[in-house]
Order: sequence, then C-alpha cells, then structure tokens
Amino acid sequence: MSEPERGRSTRGVHGPRPPQEGPIASSIVPASTFRFRTIAELAAANAGEARHDSFYTRYGNPNFTALEARVADLEGAEASLVFSTGMAAIAAVATTFLRPGTRLVATSDLYGGTIALFRELLAPWGVEVVFTSDAADLERACRGGAALVYVETPTNPLCRIVDLRRARDAARIAGAPLACDATFASPVNQATIAGGADLSIQSATKYLGGHADLMGGTVAGSAALIAKIERVRRKTGGIPDPEQAWRIERSLKTLPLRVERQNSNALALARFLEGRRGIERVWHCGLPSHPDHEIARRQMRGFGGMLSFDVAGGEPAARRFAEALQTIAIAPSLGGVETLVSPPIHTSHASMPLDERRRAGIADGTLRLSVGVEDVEDLVADLARGLAACAV
Repeated sequence: MSEPERGRSTRGVHGPRPPQEGPIASSIVPASTFRFRTIAELAAANAGEARHDSFYTRYGNPNFTALEARVADLEGAEASLVFSTGMAAIAAVATTFLRPGTRLVATSDLYGGTIALFRELLAPWGVEVVFTSDAADLERACRGGAALVYVETPTNPLCRIVDLRRARDAARIAGAPLACDATFASPVNQATIAGGADLSIQSATKYLGGHADLMGGTVAGSAALIAKIERVRRKTGGIPDPEQAWRIERSLKTLPLRVERQNSNALALARFLEGRRGIERVWHCGLPSHPDHEIARRQMRGFGGMLSFDVAGGEPAARRFAEALQTIAIAPSLGGVETLVSPPIHTSHASMPLDERRRAGIADGTLRLSVGVEDVEDLVADLARGLAACAV
C-alpha cells in the first residue's frame, strides 16, 4: 500500500522520508574530507560515480544532503542545493547559465543586491542585462531571446507580485529557464515550481533559518538543472559550514508554524496601518488595495509576513516613527521570529539610484516591516507609538 501524502507541517518536522530508527535529531558531520578503503573507490567518488556527500565537503556533505532533501520536498522540486548565502545561490544560478555575449532578461523590481550583482559583475563581464518594467515589457524583451529569465515574487520591499504563469510563458518564448527569488514567500506561502518557475531561490538567512542566527541560500528545481548548478558550486565553493546546514534543517521543523503566525500578524498590522493619519500607503499583497492582490490570491497559499508603508513627511518622519518603537527593532534583514523595521533607502535599496527608486515606488519615507511571531496586540501598540511620534 502506498504511503499517503502528508501535509507540509508533517514533512517539515519529519522530512520527506523519515528514518525508521536512530536518533531523532540529525547528527552534525564536521569533516572536511572522508576516508576510502581503496584508490578505486576514491576515484569513483571523484568522478561522480558514487556519493558526493562522503568525498570532500566542497563537493557535498551528509548535512547538505539531509537539508537539500527537505528543501526539495517543501518546494515540490526534484532536487535542491544549499549555499553559504542567498547571494551565493543567485550568483551560482547566474554563472551557470550566463556567459559573455549571452542575454539576461530580468524584472527591474528586485532586491538591491541582486540588481548590483547583475549590473556591476555580469554586465562588465559581457552579459547583456535587460531590465523590464512589467509583464508586457518582460514578454517583449523575451522575444529577443535570453539565456536566463529572472524574477522575484513577492518583491522587496513593496510586495509586488509577478504572475509566474505569464513569466513562464515569456521564458519559453526566450528559450531560457525561469529563475525566481521566492524568499519573501518561503516554500510555505508559494508553490514556486508548480506555479511556473524552473528554479526557486531562497535566502535561507530569512524564513528557512528564521531566527536571525545564521546565513544560507538554497536553489530548487529539476534534477537536470540542479546538476548543472552543482558543478558551478563545486568549482566556486559557495558552500555553508556543515553545522550551518544542520541549523537550517533544524529550523525547517518549525517553518510552517512560524510562517502561519507571521502571515496572520502581518495582515493584522497592514489593516491597522491602512488609512491611518500619517500613513500615505500600505503595501501588503493581502490587502484588496494592493495592485497585485488578485494575482496573489490566485498564486499564493498565504500573503506573507512582509509589508511596507509610506510615512507622510518623508525620511525625517519615517526616522521618528522607527525610533519611537520599543518592541520592534531597527535592523536589516527579515524573516525571523522577531519583528524588524528598516528603511529601504538605507538598507536593501541603498545602492539604487534615486530616480530608479522613485520609479519603483520606493519613497524616502518608506519603511519595511518584517513581522515576527510576537503577540499581535503588542505589535499594534508599538506601531501606535510610531504614529504618535509622527504626529508631533
């Protein structure tokens, strides 16, 4: 009799195929290299004819293997890879598919670090980098062909939603794989692979790790595509420490629980802020006022724990708002159990030119909120402090 399909929370706790015996918690394997009985076995492992995770840790490690199986299962993918950071994962995807003279088509609404990677490293390397403004523009650009199509959804920081089905169709026209940074959604809120992407990228520093105490990145997709990226990872060495991989795997056990609470808290805070005096606009894809709300309803399983809002009065007022908060911490990054606030103009998009930021809708008074798992009443009270500080 076949095993019944288990829910995401169960798979998060137990993994795709829980062992029948042994320790409940995985063991950490800190070895950098592994012993072989014969030269023939050593040569076979080096040639890829045997397990990579018991040869040399730059090639693989049992802790990588355990984490990658869990991530692939949660993403609904055939395989996945773990990296030292989210940017290492993005760089590996880019360098796998792009060469001098090839073409990258990407949406312009991306994390600032990704834009900098594409412009400052890939373009001087000889890659034609084409940024597009909307779905129709993406489709037009893809008619000219591409080696890689790259999107982010939901986007940082305004939670804009890219229609993955339209992006997939555009990538097919270009004859290129579609890579999607799905960090804001996590595998809980969005089935990125089933939705149309060939590759789903996560900054594991964020929701997968979830406790602001580690860094990492993952890429999930078909076995064939992941094998290509693995060869790049092996050569460039963007691997995590085995203990780092173990900590991400441990954190996945509570991922659905954390994300469920973050989803409900974020929507409650977005509703609290919307329409308040001193707040010009709230960006949360769970609000009907969000321009991409209907796409989010169709494409996502939950609206996420991220929101941004524009404080009337620009940067000085946003500064007063943030500095009045007592429970919510001023800090970069996102996805942890604690609620964090940050101004994108000084963090995630500080490297973006002013005119581009304004075209993207990022105002001087925009604050990004990464909502945690605290009691929502305490978070509402803290936002009320921020509002009071702006009213002075």
